[in-house]
Formats: sequence, C-alpha cells, structure tokens
Amino acid sequence: FYWDDYISIVRIPLIKDLSYFTNMESGQAFRGYGGFVSRFFGYFTFALNYRFGGLNVTGYHVVNITIHLLAALLVYRLTSLTFRTPYFSAARNNSTAESRAGFIALLAALLFIVHPLQTQAVTYIVQRLASLASMLYLLSLTSYIRARLIQQEPGKHYLAAGVWFAAALLSALLAMKTKQIAYTLPFAILMYEFLFFTRQLKKKAFALVMAFLLVVLATLAIKLSGGTLGEIISNLDKATRLQTDMSRWDYLATECRVIVTYLRLLLFPVGQRLDYDYPLYDTFLNPAVLLSGALLCSLLGAAVYSQYLSRKEADEKGILHSVIAFGIFWFFITLSIESSVIPIVDVIVEHRMYLPSVGLFMAAAAFVSLYGGTNPRIPGWPRTWIVAGAAAVVILLAGLTVARNQLWRDEVSFWEDNAGKSPQKARVFMNLGRARERRGNLAGAEEAYRTASTLAPDQTDASLNLGLIYTQSGRFTEALAEFKAALAANPDLGEAHNNIGKIYGTLGQFDEALKEFLQAAKLETTMAEPYNNIGYIYALQKRYPDALNAYEKCLKLDPDYDLAYVNRGMALLATNRKDEALADFRRALKINPSNAEAAEQLQLAGQGR
Repeated sequence: FYWDDYISIVRIPLIKDLSYFTNMESGQAFRGYGGFVSRFFGYFTFALNYRFGGLNVTGYHVVNITIHLLAALLVYRLTSLTFRTPYFSAARNNSTAESRAGFIALLAALLFIVHPLQTQAVTYIVQRLASLASMLYLLSLTSYIRARLIQQEPGKHYLAAGVWFAAALLSALLAMKTKQIAYTLPFAILMYEFLFFTRQLKKKAFALVMAFLLVVLATLAIKLSGGTLGEIISNLDKATRLQTDMSRWDYLATECRVIVTYLRLLLFPVGQRLDYDYPLYDTFLNPAVLLSGALLCSLLGAAVYSQYLSRKEADEKGILHSVIAFGIFWFFITLSIESSVIPIVDVIVEHRMYLPSVGLFMAAAAFVSLYGGTNPRIPGWPRTWIVAGAAAVVILLAGLTVARNQLWRDEVSFWEDNAGKSPQKARVFMNLGRARERRGNLAGAEEAYRTASTLAPDQTDASLNLGLIYTQSGRFTEALAEFKAALAANPDLGEAHNNIGKIYGTLGQFDEALKEFLQAAKLETTMAEPYNNIGYIYALQKRYPDALNAYEKCLKLDPDYDLAYVNRGMALLATNRKDEALADFRRALKINPSNAEAAEQLQLAGQGR
C-alpha cells in the first residue's frame, strides 16, 4: 500500500462493511468522501477485495493486473472491430488493409500492456479507479461497435443487437460510477460513428449517441441539484474543480506543458515518479507554453490531415490514415476532463495517460503498418526488419516496466528516488518519513518530516508526524508542542486532539485525556481510534456500559481493530461476560496473530483466572 492507499483502503471503514454499499443510509457518512458516490463501483471492488482477503495486498494486485490484461484484450478487440466496420469492408473492397488488422491490433495491445507509463495505474492499488474505468470504457465502446456491426448484417437481428447495446450502456454506467473520465465516452462514440460507420450524422446514429449523452446530463443534473440558478452555478463550479482555487485558464496553460510531458514520457519513459513537482504557468504567452501549444496544435492538425487523406486515397493507405486520425482524436477527447479547464490540485499524474494512450498506441501501430512495407512471408505484416524493430521496442518497454516495478517493491527506496526527482515537494518528504517510520527508522523519519515542514510551513501533517515521533521516543513536551502547533493552524484537526489525549493518558491525566478523545470523535466522525481510547478511559473509571458502547462504535467503523477487541474483552470480563470476552480475544488473534495481550488473556481465561 502506498500514499492514498492508506486513506482510501487501509484506514477507511467504507470498504470494510458491504452494508455501506447496500444501504444508502449506512453509507451516508461517506457520501462526500473521496468522490464515493461518483466512484461507487470502484470502491465496491475494493470492498469485495477486503471481504475475501482483508488487507492482504496480493488479492488487490491480482485484481488490478487482471483488469489490465482485460483492458489490453479490449484494445486488441477495438482495433480488430474497427477493420470490420463499413468504412473498411464496403468502401474498400479491393484493398488489402484488412489483412493488416492482426498486426496493428497486436502491436497496439502489446504497447499498451508493457509500457512503463501504465505502472502507476496498475501497481498503485488505489489507481484501479483509472484502470477499471478505462477497461469499462473500452468494453462499452466495443459492445456498441459490435451492436452496430450486427445492424449492418443482412436480416433482422434485433435481439442480438439489443443485447450488445444493453451491455454498452451498462458498461458505460459502471465506468461513470468508477471515475469521471468516463463522461467523455459519448463523444468518443460520436466520433467513432462518424469516422467508421455513417461518415455523416444520420438521425439513427445521432439518436444512439444522444442516449449516452442524456445519461451523462442526468447524472450531472442529480449531482448539481440546487435551488436557485446561483446555487446551481456554484455547484457546477465546485463539481468541476478538485481541491484547488487555481484559475481555469492558468490550469489550461499549465496543462499545455503537462500534455507535452505525457507525450515525452510515452516516447522516452525516463524520470518517472509518483508525485511531480511541476511548475505552474499563469499565461499563454510564456515561451514554453507557446511552444507546447504549437506542438499540440500540430498533432491535432496531423489528425485532421490524416482524416483528409483517408477520404482522398481510395486504398489501404486511406484506411490506415483514418485509424491514425482516430487515435489522435481519441487522445485529446479522453484527456479532456483532466487536462483542460477543470482545475485539479495535482496538475500531472501518470495514471491519467492510461486511457488516452490507447489511441496513440493504435495510431503508432497503424503508422508502422502504413510505412513499414510488405512482408513476403507474413501477409499484412511490415518488412522483417520493421517487425524486429517493433519487437525490440516492446521488449525494451517491458524491461523498463519490470525495473519500475522493482522500485515499487521497496517503499523507502521508492520515496527516496521520488525525493531525488522532486526535491522541493513537501508531500514527497512526508511520504518518505512515513515509509522510514514504518521501517523503524525514527531518526530518518524525523529528518524527512523536518524537511517537509521547512518546504511547507503552513501544512499540519509534518507537525502531526513529528509529534508522533516524539511520542514514541518519550519526548512528550516536544510532542505536545507539535500537536498544539498543528491545532493552531487548524483547530478542527481531530487527529491532533486524539494524539494529545494519548499523551495525557500516558501521564495519568485521564480527565484531560477523555476531553481530548471526545473532541477528536466529534471532529473525525469516520475515525475509529478515538472511540477505542474513549472506551479505555471509561473502563478505567469503571463506567463499563459507556465503555462497551464506545468500543461498539469503534468496531463499527473499523471491524479489524484488534486492540479494540482486546479492550472490549477486558470490559466484558469485568462485567462477568466471560464467553463474549473469549470470543473477542479470539477475534483479535485472528486479525493479528502476534497480538500478545489477546493471547495472554486467552491463556489466563483458560486457567480460570
């Protein structure tokens, strides 16, 4: 688990109880959490992972890799189906372009599956949201194409076409409930319909695409529902920005540079990192932004020109030019939500290229086929040395992906590498500190937190983590100073109150500790630990009913909190409910076999003590 994995998977009660997904009243507390409602299906898959494997990362990785494999197969299918559309089969009866389909589909799928830029969407567990939404996006589009191809066949196949259209709609809805990039799907379908089926917007095609657009608009209307026009406009502004007040035009100017960086990473995947320290631009007149904009306009112009050639040339060259145009248009359409005028706090992250890369890989494969000549041994394939070169590129990219994943295997080395590439990013040093702390290197963790505090003195995370380091070292005065500094910056920081309460409890100041824990629980309604601490204080005060009630709330929020089971078991023993207490000790050991206190209590209970 890395970075947001801890927030969105490890520590969040949401995925640990399926009732949050089956009972909307139970899930009410999480409706605003991390886009829970808009990413409902993605979080549901995490909940299923947890249901069958807890927090064992193996299951999460197996699902992520399976999604990636399925997405690659769908890239192959999308390319193959494209060569079966009317534009190829009817308008190009005398061409040999269809025989090239196998090579183009295979190369596009291989580039997609092995490129190291995909690592973040697959290896970084929480970014399943990106890969799953993309897989469903591809499934929806390929199902739509299959339905349209059935409609082109002689005879009436209403049922078969209807089933595929239903599959397309269901996949689209699930994609939209996984990540917002899926809202571009209707426009991708409209483009595909125009390029490969009707070549003009006939009523039937337009109606099919409008059905998808209506789904998008209905979903947006529900999300933005408000009273007055001003409220709706305000909701729209909030819904189309994420954790930033950055100007939309400044964001767009910055994204001109970012998109060029994405293209560079596709061609030369070096200098990859999880968290970029990327410069922001506030004008389109900046030379770097101007050059980037010119490059992107040239790429878009190349797509338009390729589409022009596809209509002008009545042979396989025209057909392949159409695939190239489609791939480039796809790139811009699928990137439009995250790299346009919708400001997002992180201006660049590698997993955003997962879906857009599909189009560029298709375009690249078609380009190789178009200018690679003819293979005398394998019909439809380019010359042997071109095939060998393509194979070498695939193998090289695969090797880089293996190397990138080797770095992901060690959390400390990973963040040290990222810190070397983004030395001015406080958040990187925060994660480096946490990684070192989990490794037991408290001195190294303190050093990283201090660097983070220097880089971002207005942030509270560094103070919180320094306070925890000092608490573990018994430096309570320094720890209290850090926690209070965090509260001075943010009085609503429940975690700081909880940590102050633990220090007071350690010092025997139980009344003061209880006040802090109660305040923490009030501020952090989805945080389990304060309730465990409240229960512990109540038990010390022999207020056992109150203690049991607090433990119940704690375990509702986090069913895997083994210490809460031990503490509740002790409270149950104190009220002569031995069988229930033993059950709690056994649960604690099942969750954490190394929980010595639970093992000791079971042994004592077995001796009748």
